[in-house]
Parts: sequence; structure tokens; C-alpha cells
Amino acid sequence: MVYLGSYGIFVGEEKSMFKLKIFMFLFFMSLILYPMFSFTFDSDEVEVKIFKSFDKVHTGKELKIALAVKIKKGWHINSNSPNDDSLIPTLIEIPPEAKFKLSSVDYPMPHDFKFSFSEMPVSVYEGEIYIGGTVKIPQDIQLGEYKVSVQFYYQACNDSTCLAPDSVENEIIIKVVDAGTMPRAINEKIFSKLKTE
Repeated sequence: MVYLGSYGIFVGEEKSMFKLKIFMFLFFMSLILYPMFSFTFDSDEVEVKIFKSFDKVHTGKELKIALAVKIKKGWHINSNSPNDDSLIPTLIEIPPEAKFKLSSVDYPMPHDFKFSFSEMPVSVYEGEIYIGGTVKIPQDIQLGEYKVSVQFYYQACNDSTCLAPDSVENEIIIKVVDAGTMPRAINEKIFSKLKTE
């Protein structure tokens, strides 16, 4: 296993597509610069599972999703809004070509820690966290089942080094039904954790 000895560069920007392009640029630059730095592409440090709030949904409505992220002991990932523009943030995305859009994301409260590699406290997540999102169901979409990809972007670090930027892709099935079919709430225990983060 090899490691990245310093953080990559991320330019802050509100538009999610710009963030995604910057992330992918950093990832591929890490491959080009392999002789200069050390990397690992193992994803053992972070485990991600995805859940939805209803088994089915109506057109024009919203569906809540939740990502349960388990970070290996001794490691952390940067929060969605790090204290330093040079740090790579945590980010979740639904591909722009998908029929469904992620209208909002609720990230948990981060923790500020002082590490040996930084002069100021770093805003990070560690342990187990839950990230909530809202998926907008188009009014004109046809009834049926849809597979929707959700991407989780992050960079894992310990108190002295960082791994290369990485991502985890999860998939949810969204079942769109007619107005006469009643959706059933599911995964309520998971979604209750979002309120306590």
C-alpha cells in the first residue's frame, strides 16, 4: 500500500458540476504524478451504504435518501466545507444525465481537529456519519422502476498522511407509482439518525 503525503487542491465553487470536474481533474492528475508521490487506491478506510425513505413514490413528489458512512478508526475524511480551500471536501452527486435530480443535501456537523500537517484546525468527519439528501421526482416521468446512481466523493486521511481522492458509487431503485397506490415508509431507524447529527 502506498500513500499520498499531502492534500490535493480544490477550488471552491457553488455549482456542483464545477466541483465534480475539479474532483475528477485532481483524481487523474494524481495518476499522472505517480512517480512524484505515493498513492493507494484501496477503499477499505470508508464504507458507504445508501437507503431510501419510501418503497415507492408519486410523480412530482420528493424522496429522501440517506448515506451511512463508516470511517475506519484512525482515519477521517474532510467535511463538505473544509476550513481551507486547499482541502478536498466530501460531496455526493447524482449524475446530471439522470432523470432525477438531487435538490438538497444535509451534511452532518463536522468536528475541528488539529493535525500535525496543518497549522490550523481541520474540519473533518470521523467514525460513523449520516448524510441526507432529497431527490426530486419529475412531474412528467413515466410510471415504473428506475435505477439511480449516487456518487460519494471523499478523501481519507490520518493524522500524518492522505490517500488519493476516491469515490464510491451506490445505486437505489426508485419505483414511481400512480396516485392510487400508497407509498410505505421504510428505513425509519436510519432516517431518525439524520435528526440527531
